[in-house]
Amino acid sequence: MQVPFIKKLILAAAFGAGSFLIFPGDGPVRAQAHIALVEEDQEFWENFLGQKEIHNRNMLYASYMAYRERLTDLSIESFQECIKRNETNSPVKALSIYYIGKNYYLLGRYVEAIRYFSEASGMELGRFSHLSHAIMLNMAITHLKMNNVEQFRRIVQSVINSDEEGKYKVVGQALLNQMK
Repeated sequence: MQVPFIKKLILAAAFGAGSFLIFPGDGPVRAQAHIALVEEDQEFWENFLGQKEIHNRNMLYASYMAYRERLTDLSIESFQECIKRNETNSPVKALSIYYIGKNYYLLGRYVEAIRYFSEASGMELGRFSHLSHAIMLNMAITHLKMNNVEQFRRIVQSVINSDEEGKYKVVGQALLNQMK
């Protein structure tokens, strides 16, 4: 099964009795019963790290690997250092802030996660502007974890309405359908 760009962008959503892995463009597949954040795939990271303007791209990738391995404290500190080293690179700063939020989500510190997602969503992402939809979906999932269902619905509907490419629209629609 080949899905461009979002081959591994997976959102596991469980509401009520059913649970699904959602692959944008491919339809649902049975999965584990928990809500997981939207995750960027290896292709995204290769493209992002290909920017010549990144200062210390090895640190940026190591920060991501620490996140993947659930080394949250190390990942947060490393992404904070990436922000310092890339003060003038808005996409790197936004991605770093976004991943700090994802780490706080993993720690169960949802208010802090939302604060970081909110900050990242307002930043310039350049040619990676599509990432704003993933940021918003993750903010919505975090609101749902906090039982803020109306905020969840509002944010997901906003992604559905604004995703012109449709890569994230299907994820948002599946999430809303599960809430019915």
